[in-house]
Amino acid sequence: MATPTHRGIHRTKACWSFTAKNTGLVRLSRVIPLLLCAATMNMVNISGTIAAEPVPLVAAIIPGSVEPGLETAAIGLNVELIRAAFKKAGLATKIDLLPWRRAKVVAEVGRAAALFTCSHRPDRERHFLYSSKIRTVRTGIYALVRNNSPKIRSLSDIGNKLVGVTAGYNLQDELNDANIASIDAPDDHALVSMLFTKQSEYIYASEDIISPIMKRLNRAAHVRFFSLGTDDLYVCFSRKWPGVAGIAEKFELGLRGIRANGTFDQIINRYR
Repeated sequence: MATPTHRGIHRTKACWSFTAKNTGLVRLSRVIPLLLCAATMNMVNISGTIAAEPVPLVAAIIPGSVEPGLETAAIGLNVELIRAAFKKAGLATKIDLLPWRRAKVVAEVGRAAALFTCSHRPDRERHFLYSSKIRTVRTGIYALVRNNSPKIRSLSDIGNKLVGVTAGYNLQDELNDANIASIDAPDDHALVSMLFTKQSEYIYASEDIISPIMKRLNRAAHVRFFSLGTDDLYVCFSRKWPGVAGIAEKFELGLRGIRANGTFDQIINRYR
């Protein structure tokens, strides 16, 4: 059973009974036991600063936005923005990269505090608390230049053509709602391959995701992009994570902070 201190830190009874009796000057022989006691609580108290456990986050790999790093677990535009907001709020983070569907489930069941980034869907609200908008990306249809496809201004212009879409994304629901014949790709790289191997006439995706893949494949000149709309991106905080409301509130303060001091724009500009 834990006992609260005046700083809101919970210590075990054993640690509390030791430290409560040893006020004033501390003998050297008692310093080592005291440090060991602090270590058992996953806490280091130096110069009055408490280093809490990192907030565990999950994300799917998105070229240019969320990718494995050499020196850090993850790099990319979205990673830097989210890390900076948490850091501004005084919170460390630990990011695990997983396939989209698995990352979503891990956050839903409360094995991570949050998932980033995600689009808003009403059915997700029972699992997640949404942050304020992080940023907005364009969504639309990609077609091969050699096919001489007519200009597409809306999904209705697709007709009976088959459209590829990454499974689990909200764009999949949009195609279903519009009664567009679609084929699912397990991930974004497979989606691009689907277009070039003629498994589908078009692919429906976020420009933010597909454009970096095309550039890395040196195939940007081989496709046309028809912008049909925008998609707002958020951080989805798991309702099943203990104390998630407080974490989400601190994140919002951090996000407002990096927008106000220019850090947000500096990060965005590095990736343009």
